[in-house]
Amino acid sequence: MSNEDHVVVDVEIQEEVEETEGGWNATDKLGVGVAVLWEDKTQNFRVYGPDDEQRLRDRLLSATRISGFNTFNFDFPVIWRVERVAWTIAATSRQSKDWNEQISPLKAALEARSNDILRRIWIAKSLDPDDFNMASHGGYSLDSVAGTTIGRRKTGHGADAPRLFKEKRWCELIEYCVADVAIERDLVAFVDRYGYIVSERHGVVFLDGRKNKLAEVSEEDKELKRQLLSMESAHLTEWEVGFVTSMAKWVGPLTEKQRDRAKKILGK
Repeated sequence: MSNEDHVVVDVEIQEEVEETEGGWNATDKLGVGVAVLWEDKTQNFRVYGPDDEQRLRDRLLSATRISGFNTFNFDFPVIWRVERVAWTIAATSRQSKDWNEQISPLKAALEARSNDILRRIWIAKSLDPDDFNMASHGGYSLDSVAGTTIGRRKTGHGADAPRLFKEKRWCELIEYCVADVAIERDLVAFVDRYGYIVSERHGVVFLDGRKNKLAEVSEEDKELKRQLLSMESAHLTEWEVGFVTSMAKWVGPLTEKQRDRAKKILGK
């Protein structure tokens, strides 16, 4: 069993972005409404409220790997109450003593632990992860990526979280955040195994230059790809079902002739 202390985290905010001065850049003002953290080691979810920010910070910094979706430039600065512009700007460009003495070391510590799937997607597409542009960076929402890659959809919309917080509908808020973390956890596990995601708009994206087993099969062996996609779910593990589902989006429906060879490729 791995000694890695891997956690998955997601934050729902207190304040509505549209009603907060500075909007998405005002990560120092949005506030933690609720945060949910999944621990691989204990196989448990942990819930943190607005009064638990320091405990949440300490737990994240004690982990060896922190996974999530858009965590690096959103969840982290919200949790540590840092303005997004101050968070993303290069240290060499900012002479602020606070940045050099506080934010820079914190950011470096979190970056060393970070496994932000959205950030990895943008980097894999040669996009600047710190300079969002809807035309180039759009189309990679959690709902889209998880829905197409592992067949899992979000149970709600993040924009509703501040309303749930203000109305003190704690159970609904926590349930929504737990559902998001569960999706992110399962998406991370899929990416760890196969090294790619599928976007509804952009298709397959291989992360960090990795290629999955199936993609490495030669062009002459396309029938093997087809066979794998036609295998009944009863013959596959949970992750292989997800793998087959996402592969079908860009390979297409195929025959059943080489089932044994397909199972061999999967190590069955």
